[in-house]
Amino acid sequence: MLSDPIADMLTRIRNATAARHTTVEVPSSNMKVAIATILVREGYLKSYEVMEDGVKKTMRITLKYGRTKHEKVIAGIKRISKPGLRVYANCEDLPKVLNGLGLAIVSTNKGVLTDREAGQYLGHVTTVLLDDGKTIFCVYPKGHGRSAIVYKKSFDGRENVVGSIADTAQTELYRT
Repeated sequence: MLSDPIADMLTRIRNATAARHTTVEVPSSNMKVAIATILVREGYLKSYEVMEDGVKKTMRITLKYGRTKHEKVIAGIKRISKPGLRVYANCEDLPKVLNGLGLAIVSTNKGVLTDREAGQYLGHVTTVLLDDGKTIFCVYPKGHGRSAIVYKKSFDGRENVVGSIADTAQTELYRT
């Protein structure tokens, strides 16, 4: 019996990456599947699949490398909150991993999220593309309407954004 199954999963990924393996197998759980889903979505793992052998479930994780196996996608992976020493933080107090280039995975009451997703509620995003085809305005309430209204703009079709425009995959695009 493992005392910390999440740390075991991360250690297996770390060791398999160091040994340049293609895949690694770990015992499966809902939390591990949620973590693997985030790592795949964020581009740190290639894929994963859950295999069922009777009662026991196993997860096969396919690791991701750069052009060669010598180029690691995962530079380091570490567990901060452990069963013997839990670490709690507000979404505003989450530290930046590698100055925002890395990824922190947090467990919240809304599920397992990344540090970028935690505490981010963007209400209804309104995006307007002007007739020139280049100028974009984006307006949305932050924090369930209790915080400021966020206003972002781009004058060259998102190439140089003053601030950062929200993901337009979840927004409606209006023409004036």
